[in-house]
Amino acid sequence: MIKNKLKKWVLSAASVLLLCCVTFSYASTEDNDPVLSANNTSSVIYIGVIYSFNGEFQPFAVPSIRGVDIALHQLNDAGGIDGHPVEAITLNAMSNEDVARDVAQKVAGIKDVKIAIGLNADNMLAAVMPEFVRYNKLFITSGATSDSLPEKYSDHLILTAFTDAMQGNAAASFAVNTLKAKDALVVTDTHLRYAQNVTAAFESKIKALKGKVIYSTGFSDGHLETSKLVQELSKYRDQAQVIYFAGNDVDARNAIIALRKAGFKQAVVGPDGFDAPELVGATDPEIENVYFTTHAVLIPGQTKSETTMKFMNEFKKQYHVYPKSAFSALAYDSVMLAAKAIKETMSTKAASKSDINTHDLYKVLHNLKDFSGASSMISYHDSNIPTKDIYVMKINHGKRELVKTIQS
Repeated sequence: MIKNKLKKWVLSAASVLLLCCVTFSYASTEDNDPVLSANNTSSVIYIGVIYSFNGEFQPFAVPSIRGVDIALHQLNDAGGIDGHPVEAITLNAMSNEDVARDVAQKVAGIKDVKIAIGLNADNMLAAVMPEFVRYNKLFITSGATSDSLPEKYSDHLILTAFTDAMQGNAAASFAVNTLKAKDALVVTDTHLRYAQNVTAAFESKIKALKGKVIYSTGFSDGHLETSKLVQELSKYRDQAQVIYFAGNDVDARNAIIALRKAGFKQAVVGPDGFDAPELVGATDPEIENVYFTTHAVLIPGQTKSETTMKFMNEFKKQYHVYPKSAFSALAYDSVMLAAKAIKETMSTKAASKSDINTHDLYKVLHNLKDFSGASSMISYHDSNIPTKDIYVMKINHGKRELVKTIQS
């Protein structure tokens, strides 16, 4: 057994306090410069990890880093990668694009880091990718869902998740074909790139399915005025059969509660941004008839995947609860994909870890088929965007239920 190590360099005392809820040991420096441990030997394989442990995207980072931890435990308990222990160098992007760019430069610039994973937002991914291109390193994003960035950075980026267009299309198909709802109201957080993207896909698909968008409105992040939203949508209350809300869990919860109190009874459908504690765990009586697209089924008795169930059991053993956020499974899968790429590259070319290069790592994943992940079965089919199932979950008063599986 190889001892699991997850090294962290965080940017502020607030980050350290936040991360104490994750049961790792931490190292920190005032300038957040990653320095390899004093007991570093040439045998260690390092994987870079970037998440935002405070700020807007913190609710997705905590389950993500726990998924990373489970993956590292499993890898090292099994002897590492061809006998090499695996460690993570983890940096905090603080939900800030400038900080993300800075930490990307630092981790990508480390010679011993051949591959990195992380991030759950399209704008943060856009900020870091130029640095990975600059240093010719491969980045696997666990939770970002951009359609355009995989094409722009086709030689240096791999997605573990489905894209914005895939989940926007799936949400529209679910609304029309399952809910029999063809007339939609749409609300979008215009500050979030992914929210704009899923809205565009949803609106295009629902029109293609002979439905229509009765009214579409937007708000800037952090400035959702629920009373204004209710007033704006009230004239369409009895015409719409579904509301599509593209935003985060906090705004979604506040909006749904206000709309329900104002008499809006129709289904609310949203993207994977709903898959965070503020909404998924909400027990408010108004949080009912709410659906969202997501990446994994992490519900005992509802998942049919042995890999997913094994991940869930390992998670519960480590953290004493089953995982609830699909972002934990996506992060786990990202580490395992990185490990597979490294292992196959070393085996195929009879190379040492120092000989690993981005082209070989990318080639392994670009042609990967039927990878059994904790989120789902993953295949790339000569692409850096995966083919995988999209799950539609229902939330009622803090309880989740799988209601539909849609193939992307």
